[in-house]
Amino acid sequence: MLPESPYQQLLHSALEERGARIALNAPLRASWAIRLGGQIDVVHLHWLEYLVGSNDRETLKPARMIVRGLRLLATLALLRARGVRVVWTVHNLTPHDALLPKLDLALARACARLSNRLVVHSRYAASSVALAYGARDAIVAYHGNFVDYYPAAAATREQVRSRLGIPVDAHVFLAFGQVRAYKRLPELVQAVRGLPRDDVRLLVAGRPIPAAAGEAIAAAADGDPRIVLRLEHIADGEVAALHEASDVAVMPNREVFSSGALLLALSLGVPVIARTPSTAGELAPPPAVQPYGPGALSEALLASMELDRATTRAAALRAAADYPWDRTARAVLEAYGVTGRP
Repeated sequence: MLPESPYQQLLHSALEERGARIALNAPLRASWAIRLGGQIDVVHLHWLEYLVGSNDRETLKPARMIVRGLRLLATLALLRARGVRVVWTVHNLTPHDALLPKLDLALARACARLSNRLVVHSRYAASSVALAYGARDAIVAYHGNFVDYYPAAAATREQVRSRLGIPVDAHVFLAFGQVRAYKRLPELVQAVRGLPRDDVRLLVAGRPIPAAAGEAIAAAADGDPRIVLRLEHIADGEVAALHEASDVAVMPNREVFSSGALLLALSLGVPVIARTPSTAGELAPPPAVQPYGPGALSEALLASMELDRATTRAAALRAAADYPWDRTARAVLEAYGVTGRP
């Protein structure tokens, strides 16, 4: 059984406050659809890769994925036939670092056709979904913030920096979250190493998936003392502290389609440098989100050093406050075909 992600926990709480009743981890099988189809109103899908196993590098085989995918699609068709509404939140067009991208895309397109409504986290994502899937009626339910979700930092900014070996007066760039190839972190490392400044640090914090992703980061850092690596799972109690020790979060992804890391940074008062056009630029203006175009990452890093931290922190917190979970829940309930409690 899969645990709820922070995103799901917060969304489900907001939905329940509006009167929805949530059942987790339903076994999407034909027998279940036949047995319980009349007792549920909506099946809400999130990450398809967890349903068909396309994220499992150790056991992934095309034939197995095809069988699981066909079983999922048949179950969705049966649910639709029995009057159950199917809603799918598209978190990514295809799984990150997809091993079988053509199969993943074919499954996504079929799932989109079988869904009553798609949910996305930005107008940018809606346009991308329309282009990739041919689905033009996606509902935009902006990703909610993480204000007060993680415990407050138990140490001061200076104490956290001291523990990490970071000078008190350094300008700290943060790359937070799972270390994965699609985030292009080795390129970020090289960009920081190329800055003509000794008073900068790049803090990379998160568990590598797979382990080779961490090895690539370490190789790119090549012992540069300006690169600080915490290549491990970050406990909830450390999340706020690492952000408090940082000046700006950097997302060098080629595309920001939908990112919890972006809302997390803003929620903790850390502005974000991110590629545009993308979802990032839609969520907040500068200086909360500091955009850059292709080939301009180094310039964006240097420009961020000229900004006042108190000003950017206040802008980040204001931007996060614009995305309460009740707003997200109301849009999701619209996708469900209901309005919920006022």
